[in-house]
Amino acid sequence: MSLRNTAVARDYEADPLRGAVAVLERQLADTLELAAHVERLRTDLAADANQKVRSLLEGLSDELDACRTLFTNRIESFAPHLRQPQQSEASRHSRWELFAVDGFDCRERLEGLLGGYAYYVRESSDSLAKLERLSDLESARLVRRAIAAAEKGLWFIDVYIAVMTLRMGAVRLPDWPRAVV
Repeated sequence: MSLRNTAVARDYEADPLRGAVAVLERQLADTLELAAHVERLRTDLAADANQKVRSLLEGLSDELDACRTLFTNRIESFAPHLRQPQQSEASRHSRWELFAVDGFDCRERLEGLLGGYAYYVRESSDSLAKLERLSDLESARLVRRAIAAAEKGLWFIDVYIAVMTLRMGAVRLPDWPRAVV
């Protein structure tokens, strides 16, 4: 752990509520970043993708939007003075470019998105561990929900890539399950 991370960890231990808010704001920023990648892919493939791929991307987008709402509502439930400034969030996401794909081939683009989802699950798992250390069980529950949604997305994206790689045809692609509320 770097000196900066150690100092931040001590700050969170001294003020667990402020620490939980900071973790949730980072989780929200990661969720928004992943959602932007999904939306970019939806836009790029709108005319070329078959109905099942469009449905997959719509479902992924809906899941991330639901997570965004959960995180936003939770952050807003805390006192306003606990929320962190947002200006640094945009600059810390340059590493997401690791998952950029230049081509317009659907399979290749899904592979890039798969990497983004794997990154999101890893970062979310770190957030979950921090929230559990801070004893913020409600926020931890929300992050678990985001992890479950991302793991579902990982599974579907991986299956779609496999079917496309094997050229099995769109009939073999599983339907994205619609949420039952």
